[in-house]
Amino acid sequence: QRYSHSLIQETQEFVINIPTEQQLEAVKICGTRSGRDTNKWVKTGLTPDDSNAIKTPGIAECPVSIECVVNQTVELGTHTLFIGEVLQVRKDEMWKGLPSPLGYMNGKYYKLVEVY
Repeated sequence: QRYSHSLIQETQEFVINIPTEQQLEAVKICGTRSGRDTNKWVKTGLTPDDSNAIKTPGIAECPVSIECVVNQTVELGTHTLFIGEVLQVRKDEMWKGLPSPLGYMNGKYYKLVEVY
């Protein structure tokens, strides 16, 4: 039913983009709207970034993009788990953990901080 699901099945690749806390509003839009009905690039003001190892674009404004190809697919009843092989990681060398990256769990967004 999800648009991203069908795209991953079709292309057998995906990009994991790590956003920052300043991108929370764009993240909320991306997480609550379907790309089938909404041009998320236009709605959020984010920019597609050419990937190096795959055809699927990353997000230029995200400090980290992880390019993956599907290695294994596991059906979990109502969801599909796509297990990817990482082919390329792009990290903005100017980004040193500030601003904090965002994580999502159980319906809430969290700032991720380093623990030593």
